[in-house]
Amino acid sequence: MKISSLAEDPYWEGIMVEVLNKGLERDFISSHTYQRVVRRDPNFDPNLVLLAIEDGELTGVLIGVKRTRAPEEMIEKQKEVAWIKAIAIPPEKRDTSVFKSLCLRFEELTRESGRTLIRFGDFASWYFFPGVDVLYDYYLDSLIDFGFKKVGDAVNYEIDLRSFYIPPRIVRMERKLKQEGISFRKASVQEKKAIMMWVGEKFSPFWAYEVGLGFSKESTSVWLAEYEGRVVGFSGYSLLEPNWFGPIGVDEEMRGKGIGSVLLYKAMNSLRLSGYRIITVPWTDLLFFYTQLPGIIAIRHFFCVAKELEF
Repeated sequence: MKISSLAEDPYWEGIMVEVLNKGLERDFISSHTYQRVVRRDPNFDPNLVLLAIEDGELTGVLIGVKRTRAPEEMIEKQKEVAWIKAIAIPPEKRDTSVFKSLCLRFEELTRESGRTLIRFGDFASWYFFPGVDVLYDYYLDSLIDFGFKKVGDAVNYEIDLRSFYIPPRIVRMERKLKQEGISFRKASVQEKKAIMMWVGEKFSPFWAYEVGLGFSKESTSVWLAEYEGRVVGFSGYSLLEPNWFGPIGVDEEMRGKGIGSVLLYKAMNSLRLSGYRIITVPWTDLLFFYTQLPGIIAIRHFFCVAKELEF
C-alpha cells in the first residue's frame, strides 16, 4: 500500500466524492459539498489530502488542513492545531493498516509543521461534520485506539418541513416584540459589509464569513431583528449548504425575549418557501432551543475528539 497525496496524484480527485460516500455511510456528500469543504477552503493544501492506494485502487482518503489563511483573526490563535476534516474507507477495505497508515502520515506532517494538536471534524466554516458521529463505530473506535480523546459534544438536527407550521405562540411573541419596538426584516444586499462586521464583532469571524455567503447581487438569505435602529439579532439559511439552517444569534443584552425563536421561524419559513423539505441544523449544543420546531426526524450526536502530540 502506498500513501500519497492529492498534490502528488491529482487524478484521483475525480472519484473522491464516490469514495467519501462509500466510506461515510451515514453522510451524503455531493460535489457541491466537496468543493465547499475542500477546494473552496482558503486554507486548502493538497499535500494534506492523503490517499491510500493499493493495487491501482483508491482504498482510503484522509482530508487534512491547517489554518493558514482564513479567517485571518484565527491564524495565530490556532497555530498549534491541525485538523482531519474526514477519513473515509470503504467497508470492504477496513483493515487496520489503511486507517493507521493514513493517520500516521498525517501525524508525521503535523509534527513536521511544529503543531502539537490534531482535532477531528470541527474545522469551522469549511467542515463536513463537527466531530465523529457516535454511530460510526469503526471510525470512533479507530480514533480512540489511535490516541484521540473526547473533548466535547455536538449535535445536528434534521427537520422535515412537511410538518412545518408557525405556532400561534410564535405569532403572539412576534406581535408582542413589535409592540416593544423590535422589528424583523430581511437584510438588504447593500448591508453585506455592515452585517458581516456586526456578526464578527458580536459572535465570531467564522459566522461573519458564513453570513457573507447569504448576500448575492439580487437577494439575501439573512433575517434581522432591529431595535431602535440597530441590529440586535440575525438568522441565516442556505449559507453553507442550500438546505442548512444557521447560524443564528441575538445580542447578549437582548436575549430572553423570544427574538431568537422568531428569527428561527422566519428562516425556517423561508427555507420552506424555497422548496426545501429536509433541513439540517448543523453543529449545535443548543439541545432544547430547536425542540420547539415541528418535524424533527433525527438528531445526530457527534463526539468532538482531539489528540495531543508528544515531542
